Amino acid sequence: MRLFDMFKRKKQEEIIQQIATEQPQIRQVEKEIVIPDSNEILEITTSEVLDTNNKEAIEKFKHNLKTLYRRLEETGKIDKFVTIRDDDFYPYDDKWVVASNQTILEENNLILSFRIRERLALKNAGLNKKIGNILIPPTEAEKEEALKKVPKNIASILMPAHFRSTKHFTINTPLGATGSYNGVQDNRNFTIIDNMDNLINSGYTYSISPRDAYLDVTHEPLKISNQAIILIKEDKYEKIKQNPEIIKQLQNKKVVIYRGDETLAIDMLLTQIGVIPTSVGMAYYEDSTNLANNKTEEALKQIAKEKQIAYDQSHGGEKEGHFSSHYDDKNPDWHHAISDLEIFLQQRFPNAQINTSSIIKQDAADRLIDSIGEENLIEAIKDYNKQIEEKIKSTRKKHIEERSNLPKDISEMFQKTVRRIDMFYKNNEKSNYTADEFRSLEENIRLFFQAPTVEEQLQKASIILKTMSKQNNNELSAMINDQNKSIEEERNYTL
Repeated sequence: MRLFDMFKRKKQEEIIQQIATEQPQIRQVEKEIVIPDSNEILEITTSEVLDTNNKEAIEKFKHNLKTLYRRLEETGKIDKFVTIRDDDFYPYDDKWVVASNQTILEENNLILSFRIRERLALKNAGLNKKIGNILIPPTEAEKEEALKKVPKNIASILMPAHFRSTKHFTINTPLGATGSYNGVQDNRNFTIIDNMDNLINSGYTYSISPRDAYLDVTHEPLKISNQAIILIKEDKYEKIKQNPEIIKQLQNKKVVIYRGDETLAIDMLLTQIGVIPTSVGMAYYEDSTNLANNKTEEALKQIAKEKQIAYDQSHGGEKEGHFSSHYDDKNPDWHHAISDLEIFLQQRFPNAQINTSSIIKQDAADRLIDSIGEENLIEAIKDYNKQIEEKIKSTRKKHIEERSNLPKDISEMFQKTVRRIDMFYKNNEKSNYTADEFRSLEENIRLFFQAPTVEEQLQKASIILKTMSKQNNNELSAMINDQNKSIEEERNYTL
């Protein structure tokens, strides 16, 4: 009976399982999203967060693209332009300023920083094993595991940003859509979308194109307009909220929080304000002839011609690059900052042998750590960072205040000098000078862009214009007259 009962029970279980599998499966039917066909631009999201994976947002985006392309085909032109910039720093006082030793600090892990962290990690993990006086190196796996337990920035040193006289933007094009051209990482803390007229009418613009537009910001900051849109990724915003200074600056701005893909979020916002992105994925709109990109380029070339600025000139590059990049590379601030750190450490540890090599070379850094210890150096670096932070707050405030609302005659002098230097390099006028004359001129040009005060920059502007006018007086006069006409006929390229 027992065997029969087991067989019977097994048969019952098989029948129950069969009945269960034959039960009709309940399927979730997704609600179909229908966007009425119209010629209106739709607001893609009314919620607190723009979600690029949301199906309704995607359908509204497609509708906006269809509407904007329909208008483009009817008119045959694009006349709405915005600048887009990804940045880890929100502009101080809503102004884009030069990256220099007076304005911006960046965390850097120099050789000394790397060695402090690695040695501290190994010490904490008990991996400083010796046989006699011989150190037994850990395996790579052991080292990696030990490093995971020590913060990457535990010995980071605040240094001035590498000097950059220009600020760069894209036009109607998310940075992520430019591929490898810019060599700059997107997905930063802030994406700022703004009117293009600020850039074009600044008097300092060098070149424009969809993938790169840039101008000189060493003499006057570029102010963000009241129409600017600040796009911030959701997870980054949670961290940014902890900074009351930035939140205060953002209070009167249109801030959009998003989750998902940055490039798609930017494209969605562009269509919402009536701007056609230069290119979008085929999944959203099939622009097989690159109509939007071609018409954008066509319009920007015309604007560049009217404003007498370059179109799509590469900034970097020894032969094809812009002259401003050449002078950026001549800036000595980084080396001065290393020297400042060296002097600080010498004063902090007067009995130790400290020089530049102690900061930038591994063997010398190890000797310094041996004599002082990881913990003491970490405390010294923290104190140095606090000191340099206080200093930069003061210099940045002074730099911005001094260069905001310049008197008209000084502003015109600076713009005139920038245009004259630009012409000097476009016309290859170097051959008009002896080697010594050209060396002296180059140093004056460098200081015109990099001197810390307006007064010094003004002095160098005067010297440069006088020097160049002696070499080519007629051409200078013609250039100044033409450019002044251009300034009088300012156009607005607003949203």
